[in-house]
Amino acid sequence: MRFLLLAFSVALVLSPTFAKPGLWDIVTGINDMVKNTANALKNRLTTSVTLFTNTITEAIKNANSSVSELLQQVNETLTDIINGVGQVQSAFVNSAGNVVVQIVDAAGNVLEVVVDEAGNIVEVAGTALETIIPLPGVVIQKIIDALQGNAGTTSDSASSTVPQQS
Repeated sequence: MRFLLLAFSVALVLSPTFAKPGLWDIVTGINDMVKNTANALKNRLTTSVTLFTNTITEAIKNANSSVSELLQQVNETLTDIINGVGQVQSAFVNSAGNVVVQIVDAAGNVLEVVVDEAGNIVEVAGTALETIIPLPGVVIQKIIDALQGNAGTTSDSASSTVPQQS
């Protein structure tokens, strides 16, 4: 009995020595790393959306009134898509190699935009733009998803079949 009491006493006294004092620091460090990564991704998305909004706002200021109204509608529709209430209805590659995209805002209004291979809007509702307007990555990904849903072939506005360009 004395031996067991002595063994438990020694174990109790020496237990802090055998414990891993840095284990909690490692767990805290991993937790902080995950939080920092999530914050960095959120900041990157916010920056992308802010740059898009600033670019389109500047284009609206420099455009005539009809183009200005179209750009305002593009801004609102793409903001709806970014916020998850709008959607890319369809997308196909035209004969010029640009992607024609029909986007729908939260109210159900459809707007057709043409996007070049660099991800910039070059035409809205049949009107060519003078200002380069880059799309946010979130919207580009939704366009890519819509293109991939077309089973590898696409059609232009004349309904001819064109192989999807890579």
